[in-house]
Amino acid sequence: MGSQDLIKYAKTKGIILIPGIEISIKNRHVVILNATSESEKIRNFDDLRKYKKTHKECFIISAHPYFPGLNMIKDLISKNTDCFDGIEFSWWYSPLIDFNKKGLRLAQEKKLPFIGTSDTHRLKTFGITYCDLEIKEHSIENIFEALRNNRFKNISIPLKTWQLLAMPFISARDNLWFAKESLKRLIGK
Repeated sequence: MGSQDLIKYAKTKGIILIPGIEISIKNRHVVILNATSESEKIRNFDDLRKYKKTHKECFIISAHPYFPGLNMIKDLISKNTDCFDGIEFSWWYSPLIDFNKKGLRLAQEKKLPFIGTSDTHRLKTFGITYCDLEIKEHSIENIFEALRNNRFKNISIPLKTWQLLAMPFISARDNLWFAKESLKRLIGK
């Protein structure tokens, strides 16, 4: 089934399927909604800036910008906020440990929406955090307009701290399984 078939099928179920891609720029994750195949060529923030200028139909989110990793050492996101339409409010937090706080401050400072997402790489995380949009008619344009104008409410259930601390180990286990299965397919077993 091609992507256009999936979009049509989703529509019959009352779902708007928005094509998107998650890319990495200097180990920072960027989500481009309503992306075109040209987005696969983006390698740096200058490329992203050019893409955004020529693709007004897209919506670009800085995904979990201040989570443990390289961005904690060298903050490239706050220096490139002109590349983004919003900052992600991630499901990956607990009442005791919350890396979203710095992202919220940046979003407020730069007047960007702070958007709850499921960041669903695994189905078990779907629905932990999301945003409830205020729109009259379902369309990609109306969704993006509501996001840009902060016409939404973030809904989120914080993880228990032990769940948050266990997540890297769970991810490592899942990634090892995926690598093993991919190798099996490659060698034909």
